Amino acid sequence: MMSSKIPKSCLDDIQMLQRSFVWGDTEQKKRFHAVGWEKITVPKWLGGLGIRKLDVMNNACLMKLGWNYQGGSDDLWCKVLRGKYEDSRLQRQQEAWLEEGLCIDQHVVIPNQLQGLKVCDLVDIDGKWNCPLFEDWLPIHLKHKVAAILPPDKDNGSDERIGVGGKKCNFSISN
Repeated sequence: MMSSKIPKSCLDDIQMLQRSFVWGDTEQKKRFHAVGWEKITVPKWLGGLGIRKLDVMNNACLMKLGWNYQGGSDDLWCKVLRGKYEDSRLQRQQEAWLEEGLCIDQHVVIPNQLQGLKVCDLVDIDGKWNCPLFEDWLPIHLKHKVAAILPPDKDNGSDERIGVGGKKCNFSISN
């Protein structure tokens, strides 16, 4: 459950076995269920039994892996992924790098010769935005948004993630 998304049908089958165990059901005899499964899966501190829903736990485990990767974990699998994908990995047209939720390819038609470029490919040798690449196809309001952002530069350091608890907050699925 920790490292891959489990199909919903498998989770449903496992959860059916859990319910049968909790309620004491057998193939020969179904018992009366005095409490609904939704009540049983409520956390203990809210009055439930604290049995976790498998789909929620699977997602939480996957998010924990992502959190560890983004946090710079020294685990081998993180090092392998970083070595393969890190540095210049952001696709400029398919990801929101100008502002939250703004993906350029959803707002304008990108010329064929610029398809597939990464954000670092839009920077010239001097470390400034290569503005001529934007001239003919990018609307002026988006040009202003690009100009307001510092271009990626390794000398300025790398981006850091910040969680609710600050830079060093840990991701936990224990409760």
